This record gives sequence, structure tokens and C-alpha cells, in this order.
Amino acid sequence: MASPKKKGLIYYSSDTDRYQDIKIKRLRKALGCVGLAVWDYILNEIYRVEGCFLFFDEDVAFDIADYLGLEEAEIYNVVAFCCKTGLLDSDLYKSEKVLTSRAIQERYVAICKQAKRRNINLPKAYTLLSFSASKIPEETPIPPEETPIPLEETPIPPEETPIPPVFAPKVKKSKVKESKRKEKKRKEKITPNPLKGAIVQEQEQDAAPVDDGNLYRTKKGKVLKGEKLARFEELWEAYGVKRGKAEAADAFLAQYRPDIWAEIVAAARHHAEIRPVMHPDGKGVKFLQGWLSGRRWEDDLTVAPETRTVKDQQELERENMARRLLDEKRNSKRENRGNSCGFLEH
Repeated sequence: MASPKKKGLIYYSSDTDRYQDIKIKRLRKALGCVGLAVWDYILNEIYRVEGCFLFFDEDVAFDIADYLGLEEAEIYNVVAFCCKTGLLDSDLYKSEKVLTSRAIQERYVAICKQAKRRNINLPKAYTLLSFSASKIPEETPIPPEETPIPLEETPIPPEETPIPPVFAPKVKKSKVKESKRKEKKRKEKITPNPLKGAIVQEQEQDAAPVDDGNLYRTKKGKVLKGEKLARFEELWEAYGVKRGKAEAADAFLAQYRPDIWAEIVAAARHHAEIRPVMHPDGKGVKFLQGWLSGRRWEDDLTVAPETRTVKDQQELERENMARRLLDEKRNSKRENRGNSCGFLEH
């Protein structure tokens, strides 16, 4: 069963200067944007449903009002104003409750002509165009045999000379080049490249895990050995915080300098001595990695108080207190030794 032919349009063209039309300006001035919205909706329904007209009843008024969130009375007011200004034909609206206009029908016929439609839904009872204008698409029908193609217009002769196929000649490879290539491969098998083997061997050694006790691999995969490993172990023991050794080894390699090494180790020992007083609860203790990355061995304890932060001031006070306690402890030991020596002389 064939599907029914579509009456309305899928799309319609719209002029960019439509808002410059005096009728549209009057509509907007009288009814505001509500009037423009209702007019655009009615125009769209005219082209969508029947093509060039629309039966206007209570159901249509309800649909427009429901879609735009308006009252039905406002829809009737807009329709009446459009009929008054000439946007819609007032005679057809009063007699048949049909919304259309001459401009709408002209645009509909032009679109049908452009789309090469054979059927135009334009009833004579509602048409506002002349008979010739409404029959534009039917004036120039396409005849079924307008340009017939003769069957024997360009006959092909039966004994036409066939074109022989063209085959590209095969290009033989040079035997000299082939023999040289084979000779090169044979030499490579007999005498491999020593540089290539050394690189592969070095990569395998770097990728292999370090099992020797005289080597230590850092967190980033670098290897400590020899003098650097001995210096790092000395610093590790002097600092005393036994956590984050692999990360500390990377920080050590970044900060290691032989000319200041004694200063770094001495500062690490001093920090280990005063740590119990500065951090009696064990909280806030820096690992060796952070101590090295922050270059804490360069801390100047004689910085002016106004240039220190609260955190630096608190840390300085804890260090000074730790030093005083250590000095008092050493002095008390010396006094005890002196008293014991005097007692023995008597």
C-alpha cells in the first residue's frame, strides 16, 4: 500500500529583512514579543500541515498557547491583529476559519516549483492567487520522451581492431648488487660489530639488578660505588634517620661536592645530636633527602629576627635550647670530674 502524499513542507525559506516589514513592526509594537512568537508559530504550522493554509479552531489555539505558555485569549488577540494588519486574510478567517494570505500562497507555489512537485495542495475555495499563478508547476510538465536516445546512434563496428594489451617489461635485478649484498651479510655474521656488542652489553649491565655489596642503586636507577658510596654511607650514619635511603641517595648525588663534604657531615652530626631536644615527640623530623634538597647544612643561625619566619624562629629557639642543654650537661660532667679528683688528693 502506497503511503499518502505529504501536503506540507519539510522546510520553508525566510527573508532576513522580515522584521523590517511595517506589518511586523506594528505587531511587535502592539503586542510585543508575544505577538512575534505566536506569528512565527502560526506561520510554521501553515507550511508544515497543509502547505499554504491552516484551519484555526480551539484545538489549534490550545496547542499554540500550551507550547508558548500563554492564555488562549492571547492567541485569539494575535490572530485578530494579524488579520487587521493584513498579515492574514481577514475574509477567509471570518468565513472559513482559515489562516492564510496571498504572500504565504505565493511563497508556497515558488517552493513547490523549486522542489519540482507535481501536486500542489491549493484548494480553489481558499486560493487568493490568479489561475495562471496557481498553475505554475503544471505549465512546464516534463514529457516522458523529451530527449529520446537513439538505439543505433553510435554503433560499434563488429570487426574493430582490438587494442593489444601492453605489458611492462620485467626489469632484472643487477646480479652485481645482489652479490655485494649477500657478501656484506656474510661478513656481518662472521665478524659482528664490536661497538654494537659493547653497547648491548652495557645496557644489559645497567638493566641487571645490583647484587654486589659494594654497589647501591638509587631510586632513579643510578649506581653508587667506590668513594661516592663510602661518602654516602658516612653521611647516612651521621644523620641517623634510617628512612628513605634510595631517595636520599639521589639527593646526595645532586648535592655532592668534595670541597664542602666535611661541612655537610659535621652539620649532619650536629643535627643528630640536637634532634631529641628539637623533636622530643619524634614528629616533624626531616628525612635525609629533604635535609639535603633544602641545603640545611647552610642554615645561618645568626639571621636577624625580623627576617625570619615563625617556623624558622621556632626551629632556631629549639636549636639554641638544645645547645644550652648540651653545654650544661658537659659542664656538669666536668665539675663532677674535678670534684672527684680533689677528693682523691685529700
